[in-house]
Amino acid sequence: LVSSCTVEPVVTNITVTPTNFTLDAIGDTAQLTATVTAQDGRPLPSVTVTWASDNAAATVSASGLVTAVANGTARVTATANGTSGAATITISQQVDNLAKTGGDGQTGEVGTALATALGARANDRLGNPVAGVNVVFSVSAGGGSVATGVVTTPAAGTASTTWTLGRVAGATQAVTASAQGKTASFGATATRGPADSLVKVSGDNQFAPASTAATDSLVVRVADRFGNPVPGHAGTFAVTQGGGSVSPTNATTGANGRAATRFTLGATGGAQNTAQATASGVTTGSPATFTATALSGTVAVFEGNNQTGLVGFGVNVAPAIRVVDQNNQPLLGLVVTFAVPSGGGSVTGGSTTTGANGVARGGEWTLGLAAGAN
Repeated sequence: LVSSCTVEPVVTNITVTPTNFTLDAIGDTAQLTATVTAQDGRPLPSVTVTWASDNAAATVSASGLVTAVANGTARVTATANGTSGAATITISQQVDNLAKTGGDGQTGEVGTALATALGARANDRLGNPVAGVNVVFSVSAGGGSVATGVVTTPAAGTASTTWTLGRVAGATQAVTASAQGKTASFGATATRGPADSLVKVSGDNQFAPASTAATDSLVVRVADRFGNPVPGHAGTFAVTQGGGSVSPTNATTGANGRAATRFTLGATGGAQNTAQATASGVTTGSPATFTATALSGTVAVFEGNNQTGLVGFGVNVAPAIRVVDQNNQPLLGLVVTFAVPSGGGSVTGGSTTTGANGVARGGEWTLGLAAGAN
C-alpha cells in the first residue's frame, strides 16, 4: 500500500527589494516589494505582508510605498506569520537650487550696508527647504564685504547676511551665494555719497604778466569721502590777494566733479596774487587757495635790428627780442607776436614764446619792394 500526505506551506523567508536606497528630497517616494517563500523555497504570492517603519523620517503604505518625511534613516519591515524581511532607507536632502528670497537689485550709497539683508533659500528638487546646509556668501564684483561669509540654514532653509557695498560709484556690485555646487547671484547699484572734500586739480603756482590772465584755468574737484566725483555741486571762486579778477565767480561741478575759472592777475608786477575756491557745505580742503605771481616785464631788441638788405629779399638775421622782469630776470613762456607795421614785406612764424633766457625769435623777415626804411 502507498500512502500520501499533503505538507502545508509555512512562511520561512521574506525578502524585501531594494534592500538599501536613499531618497534625496522630502516627499520623494520609492516602492518596496516583498517576496514570501515557503520552507521548500516555493513563492507564496497569496500571503499578505504587513509593512512598518521604525522611524518617522519615512512612512510606508500598506502596499509598500515609502515616502520621505524628514532627514534620517528608517528600517522598513514586511511581516507575515511571524517572519520578517527589511530594507534600510536613508533620507538625505540634497540642494537642488538656491532661491533668492530678498536683497537683490538694491541701490545704496558707496561704502554703506544695504537696507535689506541678502537671503538665499536652499531647496531640494521637490521645492522643500533644506536645513543644516552651509551657504557661502562671497563678494564677486565691486569690492565691499558681507557680514557673515558662511551661514548654516535653519529649518526654514534660508541663509541671510548683510552686504556692505564697495567704494566706487557706478561700478558693478555683485555677491554670489553657493551651497553644494548650486549658486545664486545678487546685484546692487552703488551711488556716490555726499560732497566731502575739495581738491585742487590744476592751475596753482603760475606766473603771468601783470593784468593778464594766467595760462591755465584754476580747476578744483569735489568728491565724496571715497573720492568719487560729485556732479552738480555749487561752488565759488574769489580773488583774495593782489587784485585782479576771476571769471566766472560762481560755478557748478560737471559730471567729473570739476569746476573751473580763469584768473586775471592784478596790475602790480612782482606781487603775489591769490584766489580761493569754496565748495558749499564742504570743510575738507575748502577753501582751496591758488597762488600766482604777476610779472612786470621789459622788452628789448635782442638781435636783427638796423640791418640792410635788398628789396624783396630776406635779411640775414631773424628779428629777436628779450623780455625780463623788474629784477632783470628772463621771463619764460610769454607769447610774442612779430608783425610788419610799415615798409611792406613780411615775417614768417608771427607768434612764438620766450625761452628760458627770455628770448623770442621771429621767422624769416622779407623786406618790402620799395627802397627805404622797413
